Amino acid sequence: MWYLLFLVIVILSASQESLVLSSSPTPKSPHRCLSHQRSALVQLRQDVLKHYDPSVRFDDNSSMKVQQWKLERDCCSWEGVTCDVAGYVTGLNLNYSMISGHISAIFDLHHLQYLSLASNNFRLRLEEPNLQTFFQSLNALRELKLDYVDLSAQGSNWSDALAHALPNLQVLSLSFCRLSGPIHPSFSQLKSLSHIGLDGNHLSSEVPHFWADFSNLVTLSLRSCGLHGSFPEKLFTLPKLQTIDLSDNSLLTGQLPNYSLNNSFQQMILYKTNFHGKLPDSIGNLKFLTTLLLYNCNFTGWSPSSLANLTQVLELDLSYNRFSGPIPPFPSSTVPKLVDLGLFYNLLLLFLSLAANNFNVSMKLDIFQSLQNLTSLDLSDNNLAIESDDNEGFTFPSLEELRLSSCNLTEIPKFL
Repeated sequence: MWYLLFLVIVILSASQESLVLSSSPTPKSPHRCLSHQRSALVQLRQDVLKHYDPSVRFDDNSSMKVQQWKLERDCCSWEGVTCDVAGYVTGLNLNYSMISGHISAIFDLHHLQYLSLASNNFRLRLEEPNLQTFFQSLNALRELKLDYVDLSAQGSNWSDALAHALPNLQVLSLSFCRLSGPIHPSFSQLKSLSHIGLDGNHLSSEVPHFWADFSNLVTLSLRSCGLHGSFPEKLFTLPKLQTIDLSDNSLLTGQLPNYSLNNSFQQMILYKTNFHGKLPDSIGNLKFLTTLLLYNCNFTGWSPSSLANLTQVLELDLSYNRFSGPIPPFPSSTVPKLVDLGLFYNLLLLFLSLAANNFNVSMKLDIFQSLQNLTSLDLSDNNLAIESDDNEGFTFPSLEELRLSSCNLTEIPKFL
């Protein structure tokens, strides 16, 4: 009997030990980069180093990333390289890497989902093969960033080539690539795009209306693209859109729509465009907005009091428009984060109140001299230091009320 009990204990102990061993994590292999993936990266490194031209100027932030790759280490640990659990290279970030050409080894990284070659030298020209051929072996790409890479050889075919080669693209950043327009209708197939960045290209075309159907769009940046025509108003109402930058397109016209409370806007940058009309009262529904830059446009009418409902706003500039009537007050209780407010060179700005904010700066009153129709100015209850006026010639010909309490005055303003 004792013998049987001893045997049971031995068996149970052995089972527990086996259970512990089987549940212990298997040690990871120190090398998880697949050999053919490593070979492609090593070839890329050799090509980049061989053709490096020290006479070519690069951005001050640039560094030769591939030179820092330690060949004795697993290639998945190299700077800018990301792998999946199977050892395939899925990400390659070589922005600011002093590359001036010869990158064909990338074609062998068929599992790439993220590729950034942004901010390398303009000599990196994708001529042969063309853009569609270049990417046909990389059709798993989800994010593509080639900012400042010269793609001018593609003509206006770049958008059609990307649409056919990269159907699953989610992020596209091709700013300052010397692209030309118009954007091909086949680009409408890329409905998974969440980010479109095409700043500084020569598109010289209208904004495609089919972009209003890109329901996943979060960022649309088209600064200085030579755009013209009327901007599709429906684009402003996309539910996930957070940032839109159409600035410096002087021939682009449009109007702002009515906004529901169901929006995600954080930045609206429309300066130096031909946007016009009145600001909708519903602009106050943009509860997450931090930046609203509408200067040098053609907006008219009274600025809505709902602007004071933009509780997260940091920058608000309505200068150089044709707004009329009183400007709503911006007390710190409603806009506590406001640090930059521009209202200059408008029409009939009769009342301006910036009272009870947390402005902690020194200023001169002549910064308001462009508001010649101002009848009431209230800067009281701030932590301002009103400095002496060097320019004794400026006046406020229509001013009837001036409130400067708690502004640390050292003398009475000379224009009074």
